[in-house]
Amino acid sequence: MERGVHLHNFSSTDSNDGDGDVGWSNTTIYVYNLINSTTGNDTNSFIQQPPLVIQILGRVYIISVPTIIILGVIGNILAFCIFASKSLRRTSCSIYLAARSFSDSGFLVSLFISWLGDALKIPIIHVTVMCQLVIFTSYFFAFLSVWLVVFITMENYIRICHPFSVAKFCNVQKARQILVVLVLLGVMLYQFALWMTHVDDFEGSPRCGNKEQLMVVATIVTYGDLIITLVIPSIIILFLMVAITVSLVRSFKRQFRLKGKKQATGGSSSPAVVANESMNGGTSNNRQNGRKGGSCMRCSSPQAKVTRLLFAVSFTFLLLSLPSHLVRLRIAMLAMANENFQTPTVEELIQVVFQILYYLSFAVNLIVYLSFGESFRSVFIDTYISRFLKKRSARRRSEISHTTYTAVKIEQQDYPPREEETSLVT
Repeated sequence: MERGVHLHNFSSTDSNDGDGDVGWSNTTIYVYNLINSTTGNDTNSFIQQPPLVIQILGRVYIISVPTIIILGVIGNILAFCIFASKSLRRTSCSIYLAARSFSDSGFLVSLFISWLGDALKIPIIHVTVMCQLVIFTSYFFAFLSVWLVVFITMENYIRICHPFSVAKFCNVQKARQILVVLVLLGVMLYQFALWMTHVDDFEGSPRCGNKEQLMVVATIVTYGDLIITLVIPSIIILFLMVAITVSLVRSFKRQFRLKGKKQATGGSSSPAVVANESMNGGTSNNRQNGRKGGSCMRCSSPQAKVTRLLFAVSFTFLLLSLPSHLVRLRIAMLAMANENFQTPTVEELIQVVFQILYYLSFAVNLIVYLSFGESFRSVFIDTYISRFLKKRSARRRSEISHTTYTAVKIEQQDYPPREEETSLVT
């Protein structure tokens, strides 16, 4: 049961499905039946001639999902090792980002197992214990990832809007405490998957799904998860991002006004302006250089680099996940209004595309960190690239020296010493 597709689409129970599974969208059923017919597993498909758009979606989905999963897991493992290294693990944001890399990898692994069962009919998920475990981990890791992004955005908000509170709230001890609370809360909220799901017989084949006698509870849980992992986090992240953006715009306007005053006075500034500039990292050299003023120092400061990386993490998450969240919210509202459709609606068709983008939000972290994290990029290059090149260079030097030594030995054997040289030696 793939949470990302039919447990996370939050549409109503499909009457054709038969197992009472909550969240199956009709689009997903169309896509999966198409995939099954493409792979030769289509036995009871109700699709006779799927539209062209469904055929395209099916092929895109079956190729893109495993590609995203494999590349995402590799990237997240590499990122986790960097954030857990001695040089970076001393900061609170590294704790959050390392935890998110681990959590995103867990979600992608759960997605891959459920994808194998639903798309390719490899019955890994349709086995007792594995069924419950995959559903639980998909809920748990999705919850953990989204709330880690919330706290990453909160930390960035504190760094930009309340810099004097950074030492109090943005430290490693506080980050570890928050991480422990999130883990415990996630286990408490989603332990229902361990007892509410089971493997039953559906048309002669085992299938992982919700227990039929607990369908009311399953519906409540599904919409509760919608609020916990979609509505509340999205509102918080959007509010904090707007506040951060407003604060940055005001800061740039202040810098622009200060530059205008300095140029108008011929480079001499009032004591208040000089004090303000020195607090923000400006120097007398910067004042003489005009355009290379205090703002350049602030842009290259460690604090500015951290805030730039955290802002990129939050913005990328919103960009890739918000479209899917909005469509899922509309599908949920239609389901609550008991609007059932036997053919895919426009929203459901769009949701399949946005769902792929949502999966990308768990897989593109390494690209974001390398693009916007200067310290991360430096440690990454030193850890993975420079060491590899050094080992390769050392191996090459060893081979060259061995080859040279062998050539010398052969040359000595080919040209034995002459009699005069031998007598001189003796």
